[in-house]
Amino acid sequence: YTFSAFAKASGSSVDGQVQLRIFELDENENVVNWDEDIAFHKFQGINALAGQKSSGKVTVNESEWAKVSVTKTIAFPNAVKLGVRFENVKVQTAVFWDDVSLRQVLDNTDTINNSFSYNLVVKKYESGYFILVIHL
Repeated sequence: YTFSAFAKASGSSVDGQVQLRIFELDENENVVNWDEDIAFHKFQGINALAGQKSSGKVTVNESEWAKVSVTKTIAFPNAVKLGVRFENVKVQTAVFWDDVSLRQVLDNTDTINNSFSYNLVVKKYESGYFILVIHL
């Protein structure tokens, strides 16, 4: 799955820094595995896959929208949902998020017209993070 969103800094004079983090969740919305996924492509094998993966940090400014995306291969058979955390990495900055999308990436194809359905549930935490829970 590839999850994408666009971000930009608010009207501050300071650039922001953001990243997306995607988690594999079980039926009770618990993270299946907290290890970081290091696989860059499917040929690295199952040992490179883990329960979460981040987009890496992206610098954003107030003049243009920056695309932030993360691609995650499901590694655990008990993962039935995905959690996506929108992270504002730079303190004392505000970031706007827009145009969120989720695509199922299929092996050996260049087409994106295969559809699937999902439900989104937004959860906000006291830490300031909010997470989308995607029921696959």
